[in-house]
Amino acid sequence: MGATLYPITAAAIGHRDLYDMLYGSRCVPFRRGTFNILAESPQNPSTYFLTGAGGLLQQVLLRYYSLRLSSNAIELNYKPILPRELTEVSVKGLHARGRTHALVETPARATLEPH
Repeated sequence: MGATLYPITAAAIGHRDLYDMLYGSRCVPFRRGTFNILAESPQNPSTYFLTGAGGLLQQVLLRYYSLRLSSNAIELNYKPILPRELTEVSVKGLHARGRTHALVETPARATLEPH
């Protein structure tokens, strides 16, 4: 799970080269079977590794979008870094703090709008 958080930190400090190095197979290194179910380690045959899945979800929301929950809203806190192979990432119907949001990010910009 710890490895999934490193790209978030690299994105937060705006270090593109470090982000690129940490992103990818290091983020979700132990996938199993047809559905890429997560395991905790290469030797551990047990799946489903729920905290690892939570780390992956945090990567998408915290890294791609730079989302942070404040006391009364969702905020974009820093310039997000999108993986180079993606041209757009979007999430619609994100519910937090009694509000629903739509998020869209391209390499040029990120938007957070009421939905």
